[in-house]
Order: sequence, then structure tokens, then C-alpha cells
Amino acid sequence: MHANSVSLCRRDFKYTTNRRIVQMLSEFKEKLLNLLEKDREFRYAVAGLIGLDEILKRLDKHDEKFNEILTVLKEHTARLEEHDRKFNEILSRLDEHDRKFNQVIARLEEHDKKFNEILERLDRHENFLKSYDRELIRLRRHVDALGVHG
Repeated sequence: MHANSVSLCRRDFKYTTNRRIVQMLSEFKEKLLNLLEKDREFRYAVAGLIGLDEILKRLDKHDEKFNEILTVLKEHTARLEEHDRKFNEILSRLDEHDRKFNQVIARLEEHDKKFNEILERLDRHENFLKSYDRELIRLRRHVDALGVHG
């Protein structure tokens, strides 16, 4: 029985010790948080130990780089806006050229139509002249056949 009682004592001691350690840790955390909250010098000392200063310096460098990127982005945005303005100007001029080109095409089509009408008239006149030439030749032959000379 003696072994059982020693075993129970050890278990009780271990349980009590663990509870006491947990309680002490809880009290320590509470005191530590209280110190961090109320003692500025202590807070800065802890911040230095955990490297907060280095982190803040890195953040400052990142802020600088970010601001440089923003500056470049603004410059690119301004250039892009200028390119957009010029591009829109070119599109406007292209629209004007298209309008004028369409007018020229319409006039050319009208000239083609008139030219084709003139060609048709020329063909009719040519046919008319050929018919007169044939008639004149026929009349000359007839006059020659009659023996009448001028």
C-alpha cells in the first residue's frame, strides 16, 4: 500500500505544482501586459528587443519605395492621358479623312456614270456616222453607176 500512497502523493504534488505554475504564468502575463501598457520605457525596451525598430525602419523604406512607385505611376498616367488625347485627335482626323474620301468616291462614281453616258452617246454617234458613211458609199456607187461626175 505504501507504493500506492507514494504514487498518489506524487500525482497530487504534480497536479498541484502544474496548477500553481499555470496560475503563476497567468499572473506573470497580467503583470507583463500591465507593464507594457503603463510603462513607456519598458515598452520601448521590449520593442527594441523584439526588433520592432528594425521592422519600422523596413516599413519606412517600403513607404519610400511605394511613394517612388506612385510618382512613376503618376508620370505614366500623365503620359498615357497625353497619348490618349493624341490618339483621339488622330481618330478625329481619320474620321474627317474618311468623310472626305467618301465624298471623293461619291463624286468619282458620279463622274464614272457621266463618263459612261458620254461613251454611250459616242457609240451612238459612231454608229450613226458609220451608217451615214455606208449610205454615202452606197450613194457614190449609185452616182458612179449612173455615170454622173461632178
